Amino acid sequence: MGVDGASGDAPVELGQAVTDIGLRKPSGRAVLAATVALASQTGPLLVFGDSGEHVFVVAPGDDPTHLGQHWPW
Repeated sequence: MGVDGASGDAPVELGQAVTDIGLRKPSGRAVLAATVALASQTGPLLVFGDSGEHVFVVAPGDDPTHLGQHWPW
């Protein structure tokens, strides 16, 4: 997880902005569900895999069923 103003090993404090989240061996469906939930609270999110081959944008109000038809993971 990337946090503004913190090194990679530092504990996250309340009020620090999270800039990125990494997942190890994630379930594609679980990542989609989490992304839809986060986007509803934070605004549009850019989602991509390690290779950068697939890039996907999820915005607040997007229909998870529709997104699931195009979700590359």
